[in-house]
Amino acid sequence: MNIEILQKKLQAIEKRCNFWKKENERLVLRQKSLLWHLTKLQSERCLLVDRLKLHKDNYHSAAKNYYSYLKEEHLQVEEGNLISKGASKENEESSRSKKKMSGDNKRKDKWRSKDMPKKPNNPYVQFCLEQRSAIEEEHAAGNVSEQDDSKDKPSLMKILAGRWKQLPEEEKKVYTERYKIDKERYAVEKTQYSANKTTIQSSASVF
Repeated sequence: MNIEILQKKLQAIEKRCNFWKKENERLVLRQKSLLWHLTKLQSERCLLVDRLKLHKDNYHSAAKNYYSYLKEEHLQVEEGNLISKGASKENEESSRSKKKMSGDNKRKDKWRSKDMPKKPNNPYVQFCLEQRSAIEEEHAAGNVSEQDDSKDKPSLMKILAGRWKQLPEEEKKVYTERYKIDKERYAVEKTQYSANKTTIQSSASVF
């Protein structure tokens, strides 16, 4: 019995080592990809700035002048129509800009959510993910053990819950150790994601 437990532990450790090896390779590739994109954005920005300077375009004050122009335009309203024209026009434009900004923010959040690190699965969820396909095959073939069976055929989740309860503590420890390692992985990836997010936001604010 002890040999079987040790063999299972060894297999779990080997799987975990392979997992971390692949994770490291993936992180290296992601880092290279981010650096490439950042370099590309910086070169594009330099090119745009050079072209604007070539045309003697005062691009720094472009946004300020535009907003001051809008303010002056709103102030030049005919007498008697201060509320009807000015307010309605301003409200329309502000509502449009708010909708546009909210849409842009939603798109950004959707794009960012793809790169967010995956949260670690707790020991029970890990066990279910590993055993699910095997139990589904047994359930389909009618090879479910008497302990799992009942008058009306039990659901898959009930079988998984029952087997998890019957699992020895030593074997449960394997899943607990995996969970601890995965928690560390998540903490590292979350820190990296937050740092990358800040870098991207600061790069975007330059434009």
